[in-house]
This record gives sequence, C-alpha cells and structure tokens, in this order.
Amino acid sequence: MSSSRLADFKNNGRDEQLRNRRGKNTVELRKNKRLEQTMKKRNLGPVEAFDSADAATVPGGATTTARPTLADIPDISVGVRSSDPVTQLNATRRCRKLLAFDAIGPIDPVIESGLVPDFVAFLTRDESPELQYEAGWVLTNITSGEAYQTMAVAEAGAIPLLIRLVGESTDMNLKEQCIWCLSNIAGDGATLRDAVLEANILEPLFTLLSDQESLPISLIRNATWTLSNLCRGKPRPQYNEMTLHYMIQCLVSLIYHDDQEVMTDALWALGYLSDCEDTAQLQTIMTADHLLARLLHLLESDDSKVLMPTIRCIGNFVTGDDDQTQYIVDSNVLPLFARLLQFHKDNIRKESCWTLSNITAGTVEQIGAVMHANLVPGLINCLANGDYRTRKEACWALSNLSNSGTTEQVQHLIQQGVIKPMVDMLCVEDTKITQISLDAIENVLKAGQLDDGTNPCCDWIEEAGGVDALEELQDHLNEEVYEKALHLIETYYPEDDSAEDISCAPATTASGHFGFGQQQVPAITMGGGFDF
Repeated sequence: MSSSRLADFKNNGRDEQLRNRRGKNTVELRKNKRLEQTMKKRNLGPVEAFDSADAATVPGGATTTARPTLADIPDISVGVRSSDPVTQLNATRRCRKLLAFDAIGPIDPVIESGLVPDFVAFLTRDESPELQYEAGWVLTNITSGEAYQTMAVAEAGAIPLLIRLVGESTDMNLKEQCIWCLSNIAGDGATLRDAVLEANILEPLFTLLSDQESLPISLIRNATWTLSNLCRGKPRPQYNEMTLHYMIQCLVSLIYHDDQEVMTDALWALGYLSDCEDTAQLQTIMTADHLLARLLHLLESDDSKVLMPTIRCIGNFVTGDDDQTQYIVDSNVLPLFARLLQFHKDNIRKESCWTLSNITAGTVEQIGAVMHANLVPGLINCLANGDYRTRKEACWALSNLSNSGTTEQVQHLIQQGVIKPMVDMLCVEDTKITQISLDAIENVLKAGQLDDGTNPCCDWIEEAGGVDALEELQDHLNEEVYEKALHLIETYYPEDDSAEDISCAPATTASGHFGFGQQQVPAITMGGGFDF
C-alpha cells in the first residue's frame, strides 16, 4: 500500500487487522453450529410394530417377539457369535432394534459386551448384504453417541471397511448406511475426520455424486451431509489442489439441487471450506464457476435455513485481502443486505452485520460502496434495537467504518444518528466491545472538529450520556479502557472548560430537549465541514 494511500486512513495500516479480527473473535458465531447443522444423526428407522414378523431365534432354538431390552444383550451376544448365519442376522437385527428404539439407546452396554468388533467383522461378509446392512446400522447408531463411543467403532477398524462398501457395493441401501456411519465418525472432530479422509472416502463419494439422477434422494442427502462433515472442524482439513477442485465442483453442483436439505448442507460445506486463512484457497473457492451467481440468488430467499450458510459464505469471502473483498463488492451484493439487516430473524441480522463489518474494515472505496447501498441506517438500527449479539456485530461494523473511513465518511455516520446507540455500547460487560466503542467515539469527536474550533459532537455525546459513561469507565479494571476514557475526558471535556458555547450546541426540539435524529444533525458541505 503506497504512503499516499495510507494517508487516507485515520488508522493507517489497520484495515487488515480490523478485517482479520474474526480469527480471534469467531467463537460466538461458531457456538451455535449444533443448531445450524447436525453433526451426528441416529438412524431410528420407521416406527414399526414389533410383532411376529420380527421374531428372532435365540439360543436353544426358541423364538421371541418381545421388543429387545438390556436384559437381552447376553442372548444377543451369543447369537452374534453363533456359527449359523441366520442366527447372526437375527441377533444383529435385535441389537439394531435395541439401539434404534429411541434417541437414547443403550450404547454403552453394547460396547461393554464386546460386540463392536463382531459387527465390524460382519462388514466383510459380502455373501450377505443384509447382514452387512444391519451391522452398518448398528455401528451408525453407536457412532451417533459420545466421542468415546464413536472412537470404539473407529478403533475396531470400521473406517476402511465402510469406505470399501461405499465404493464397491451394488446395494444402494447398504451404500447409504455406510455413508451415514462414516459421516457420524467424521462429525466427531478433526482427528476422526482426518482419519476418514486419509482412508480415501472422497473418491467413492465424488464418483457416486457424479450421477445424481440415478440416486435416491435420501442417499444424496446423506452423502452431501457427509461432505459437510468432512469440511467442518478446526484445524481445517488440508486438501491438495486437485482434491479441492473436485470438492468445490461437487458442492457447487449440489447447491443447485432442488432439495433444500441437500442445498443447505452443501452451502454449509462451502462455508466451512471458505473459513480459512489461506487466501489462495479462498480465491479458488470464491471464483469457482457458477458459485457467486448462485449465492447472490439465494440471498433473496426468505428461508433463514438457506440464508444463514449463504451469508456465511459471503462473509468468509470478504475476510480475504482487499482485492478479494472488492471482487465481492463488484458483484453488486451490497444492495441485497438492505433487506437482510431488517430480516425478522436475529441470526440473519447478526450474520449480515458481521459480513458488513469485514467490508467496512476495508478500503475507503469499499466503505463508500456500503454507504452508496444505503446500509448505514440499517446498521445503526441494528446497533440501537437489535438483540445483544446483533448489536455487537453492528458495533464492529460501524467502529471499523470510523477507523478506516475518511473524515467525510465518519461525518456521514454522525448525520445518520450513530452517536446515541454507540454511547450505549460503552458500558457493556464485554471489554472488547467497550474498547471498539471508545475508538468509534474518539473518531466521531475527531470528525466533529470544525475549522472555527468548535465541536458540536462534544455536546451531542454529552447529551447522549457519553460523558457520564466515560467517567464510569475510569474505574474500569482494564487499563487500556481506563486510559482511553481518561484521554477522551481530558482532551474533549477539560474541567476548566468555561461557559458553554451556544454556537456548538445541538438543535433542540419543541419540548426543549436536544435532538439526535438525522434532521437535527447539520449537513456536510462540499468542503467536508458541517453546514449549520
């Protein structure tokens, strides 16, 4: 960046720091991912009556039609270890029904019985696809549990056997069950995700999804969800250039799918992939053929389940360098955010503010594009009236603008009514938010300084309760907050300040109160000053 370009910024050289702050502050946005997309699923199967059709042979040659319970595990164990294939199948089916009866399922007793290696071994029984299917179903429900339960299946050697069946089996139901189990394993965390990747799951998945028209929709859903789990988690998976290309190509085809579940899981996968610090990988993703056009179309959706991952993708794209951010700005995406900032779901407004915060941390031209799209009023409304998480993201967006923008751009913020809601953020419990609010207030005060020595922003901030807030912050436990508050008090509100200058007081309403709406704030002249 040239020295003349740096001179356009009040905080020279801080735009990259501001944009990349998400690397240290993404925790809250990621905490709710269990709500956004399920990492593991239990296959409960259809609700069935357990009748004579389910009769199972138990040791001794007797049959039972009773629903299996914990007390049946010893008999199930004997049946699984029988030398008779029919008895093995019936016992495995009984174990599957035991685990699939409800969402809790007695996973620990099954593991403690030592049956997991037996079910894994059944995956090799190519002469009996039905036995393989039932065994895969049992393993799927075991892997839907806690991490140690999932690990029991992985340590028994299930991963390569499941992948083999995905690639080689001609039974679509068996393929789907194995994919489901592998997705549960990969969804457990980065370690098992990488184990699944290293066992080469992607090749058979890509091959399978290359002919989507021949596949049942349930299989496409499970395969797409598996891809999303293979992209999820930190540290991020390391894909070589060719694998990344095929992954993106596959996911882009899936976000055009008519089925919403397929589309949204593919969107989440792209969101996980693009949440990276590697600008080369980000460039590969965001410039993929037909991707950005589809994302822009989906931003017009009214469904929050579609909007959330779509906004996440766009938001990740603009965490890149200035050129990458400009590529997104040039796509004419910004006007679409005017509606999103007013959306009826808090999470959509929050994510929209987060995305814009990464743009307002950019260049003067990018900030100008945000203003040209008339997004500042929406951001200020989110700052003033949103839920707390939305207010925090709006605070970041507006503070970044005040840090990276020109004096004229900050004066535009003042005109739009930023002072009161920003003052209200000074005394929140989050120290970081207090700090960036202090930065914004300081930038407002700097931009309010007129050539004649007056500064109307001093009075507007005081009337908004800003001086009282600054005085309270002098007792703050954080030293940086204390010092910044003290600096602002001493610089703009010295104790020996004499009589109030009527010429720099804000306009008053008919009732005698100071006005903070846009109409009460002086206009900006062509020269950059306030026009009283």
